[in-house]
Amino acid sequence: LINETYTPLDFSNVTEDKGNLEVDGYFWNNATKTLTLQNIILSETNNILNTSAIFLPQGEAVTLELNGYNKIEGFKKFIYQGEPIFNNPNEKIDPSGYLTIKGNGILVGEESRLGDYREHVITTTGKLIVESGTLTMNAPPKQGILAIGMEIKGGNIGNEFISSPLICLGDFVMSGGKIIGANTDGGSIEVFGNMNISGGEIFANNVSTAIDVIGGNLTL
Repeated sequence: LINETYTPLDFSNVTEDKGNLEVDGYFWNNATKTLTLQNIILSETNNILNTSAIFLPQGEAVTLELNGYNKIEGFKKFIYQGEPIFNNPNEKIDPSGYLTIKGNGILVGEESRLGDYREHVITTTGKLIVESGTLTMNAPPKQGILAIGMEIKGGNIGNEFISSPLICLGDFVMSGGKIIGANTDGGSIEVFGNMNISGGEIFANNVSTAIDVIGGNLTL
């Protein structure tokens, strides 16, 4: 059963549990700050063009758990947990909070059918941690998944035809998982800090730069 909604999901200031997996396709556990998506489609309308599909509390340790097939169509951003402000590549920024992604499901992000207005598809002022699950995000040129620090332990990000570049405003650590960058003007992975890769796979298809480390060191 697929649940479709045209209303953005806002958990930025909630104080209690919200949603039902079987009825709504999502459940927010306020005690653990965990959002579970299960077979849900979030679709934009003309009334909600300039907004995000999912709002998460900024500065908190939030977990996004993916079950089944989930899709976001359009919207200004797919997932918003604050907007990192980054003016100086030589200035180190400390993360505020965490966004951990896990599960055995998939989250697909498709471009807007109502206009070309999208920004970064996922933004967080915290550290992004990917443990498992699949993210396939169709990002506009020079945009992508933006976080202050990243740790990739598992899961799959991107595919051979859809661009999901990672833009890390801090240190990047990869010990597992698979990152696929495709058809992007910038790097598949852009790191403004140190980059350490001890495991996992990185695949680049039709990109100008697979890995771009700015202001730091690359350790393999």
